[in-house]
Amino acid sequence: MKSSLKFAAALACLLICRPSELAAHEKGVLRLGSKVVAAGDTLMVRGEKLPRSAPIGLRLRSALDSLILGTVTTDSSGFLAHPVAIPATVRPGSYTLLAVAADGDIVARAEIVVSAAPSAADSPSDHRAHTAATVATSTTEARAIPLARESKTYEWVTILLFSALCAVVGARLLRPLASSDTRRSS
Repeated sequence: MKSSLKFAAALACLLICRPSELAAHEKGVLRLGSKVVAAGDTLMVRGEKLPRSAPIGLRLRSALDSLILGTVTTDSSGFLAHPVAIPATVRPGSYTLLAVAADGDIVARAEIVVSAAPSAADSPSDHRAHTAATVATSTTEARAIPLARESKTYEWVTILLFSALCAVVGARLLRPLASSDTRRSS
């Protein structure tokens, strides 16, 4: 009992006395040259309030995929400005551009829509019209995510047996405490 109180007091002291050490990174900001970009195009990315003089990984993440776009080093004030190439193989849709610190923490994010890559026969005006149409459909289009929903009987039996075992062990651990408390009181 005393050891758990000491642990709780030490944890509370750590949380109260040194909150600045618990926050590993300041929340950064990503500013994009455009909220819509075609696959195969280049996007200008600017970042502020990022870790200073540190490598920052840029990732493009969707609901099902994550793609590493490259690594950029920030300046001494935590600023970056870098053109990023969006691969032509990226499928059209909504994505999140993530800025990831060297320790794996996400330090900034921005929403982006990737439209289909224009064909060689398209003119620039056709490309703009296609990009606008992609933005309109990509935010309203629902896609089914295939999930395996089969479960085997032995899996459920194992789960139920493990749950029963935990209940029995828990009751057994509580029983000596209850009997020792009644002996002390008499």
